[in-house]
Amino acid sequence: MRMKMKIVLLGLASIAAGWVAQAQPAPIQQFNDQQQQRSLLRQTVPRGVLTSTNAPELYPGENEDAGPQSILKLNARRTHWEGIADTQYLYTDNNRLSEDNKIDTGLAINTVQFALAPTAYPLGPGQFSPRLGYRSQWYNYGLGGTKSEDVLDFNAQTAFITTQMNYQQLWDFAAEFDYTRLLSQQSYDEFYTEFTPLLFVQRYIPLNEKLVLSVSWQGMYHFTSTDPLPREGVNDRLDNTLGVTLSYQAMEKLVLQPFFRLQHVYYHKTALGEDRNDIYNIVGLSTSYYFHRNFAARVFATGTFRESDDPTAADYTKFDAGAGLSFIIRF
Repeated sequence: MRMKMKIVLLGLASIAAGWVAQAQPAPIQQFNDQQQQRSLLRQTVPRGVLTSTNAPELYPGENEDAGPQSILKLNARRTHWEGIADTQYLYTDNNRLSEDNKIDTGLAINTVQFALAPTAYPLGPGQFSPRLGYRSQWYNYGLGGTKSEDVLDFNAQTAFITTQMNYQQLWDFAAEFDYTRLLSQQSYDEFYTEFTPLLFVQRYIPLNEKLVLSVSWQGMYHFTSTDPLPREGVNDRLDNTLGVTLSYQAMEKLVLQPFFRLQHVYYHKTALGEDRNDIYNIVGLSTSYYFHRNFAARVFATGTFRESDDPTAADYTKFDAGAGLSFIIRF
């Protein structure tokens, strides 16, 4: 009897430990969700907006992801450095990414970034843009919603290197390497790290002077480590994403961008020792106003729908909406 009880308890403990590592803590989930949206929202400004300038960023860190997103004429004056300051507030109705017991809350994300980012220069048949830099972000909960969740406050620190080739202002090809660490704001202890190589291809299809359709593919692999329960690799995963974005210049300096993303996430081996497949359908709308080539404001709304073949992973829906301000300086 005692032996059977020990076996049962060991089995339950093993399952619980695997579930904890596999069902990532809320800060890791929130960071991954935001970074997915940030990297997926590589979009271009239609022709005619801010002529003779690089397109300003449509979300924090867009330029470090894949260089200046431009089908416009590049600046004559060359620059070598880039600084970004961004603040964003959003409301989410499912902060813990739960299937049933949703917790809504407000979240502020503040970003500071600095990079060696020389102006794109001719290389073969296209324009080449390298970037090397560092980004620091502060995620702060408790600004609205039925539950503050401020116990989850954390920082994200990312070092990155990016190379991009733009071909005839119609194609973008990019490769990127990120190293990120997440730290608790309460104790400043590191609880998650990941190294992420990424490949990206995007095709621009101008429909008229104010309307551009862009179709993209992005592939990225996450090499991860999670603390305080040290587990190497249980959150390792391969993301493949197909995206479609329609960019419309509604009026001077005002751009509307509805978008759709279909994402497949594959875990080679979870904490339970099994493969896992998640499918995300992401639909949204972003509206950006460019006061100046260095300053922009945006409002956005996004709906996310996930289904997983792992019965321990939640099939959830989530709605996010918010606004942000970005300031960019190049010199």
